Amino acid sequence: MMIGLLSEYQVPGGTQAPGQARDWVRDLISSEHPLHDDLVLAVSELVTNAVRHTRSGNGGQVAVGLETGPDYVLVEVRDDGSESSAPQVLEVDELAESGRGMKLLSDRSEAWGVREEAGAKGRTVWFLFMY
Repeated sequence: MMIGLLSEYQVPGGTQAPGQARDWVRDLISSEHPLHDDLVLAVSELVTNAVRHTRSGNGGQVAVGLETGPDYVLVEVRDDGSESSAPQVLEVDELAESGRGMKLLSDRSEAWGVREEAGAKGRTVWFLFMY
């Protein structure tokens, strides 16, 4: 559970999940908020990764949480886990069709990390944005 939780949203891990999660953030965070675009991007990227690279994409769930403070927003996306390695920042060609999302988020955020959930029940990827 996140302290200062603004809201949490669960979505089935299908192809519709990234769009549904983006819409949820847009409904929740004013377009006037200084981090609005970064938050929409972060949620979209992390939910897309969860659907593509974890058990969430095989009939599972993805949970998105936002925690706010006086000068920050923390984005957390929890998936159903996978046997593959944790997400990482890749150095890829700028013309590559994929693989740039985590680098983009890393460059825009203050910090980020991955937390394996107890009992192999999933993985949480988080990003901290300051303003």
